[in-house]
Amino acid sequence: MAKDDLKIPHVSWRNGRPRFNPSRTLREAGYVGEDLRHKDGRWMSAGEALDWSRKLSSKLELDKRKQRLSAGEPRKRSFRRYPSQPSSRRFPSASCSTSF
Repeated sequence: MAKDDLKIPHVSWRNGRPRFNPSRTLREAGYVGEDLRHKDGRWMSAGEALDWSRKLSSKLELDKRKQRLSAGEPRKRSFRRYPSQPSSRRFPSASCSTSF
């Protein structure tokens, strides 16, 4: 699989080199496109670009949550509610008798 075939959010590939291309909404929020390089000038590998993308996505999600909370929207529950009674298919009732 060539690097050009990789699908990483917010990252496009130019001749095998990763580049951050923000969407219109991210550009409106102040983000600008940039080459994904290390401080010493080396290009990021595909794995490093994926890690960078995940970190950016986490930051964007956190910013979105903060914005919702400051606007007064109720918090979403992060846990799943289970029924108070177990399903009869998973847990047979005690009234079932077995003969040996």
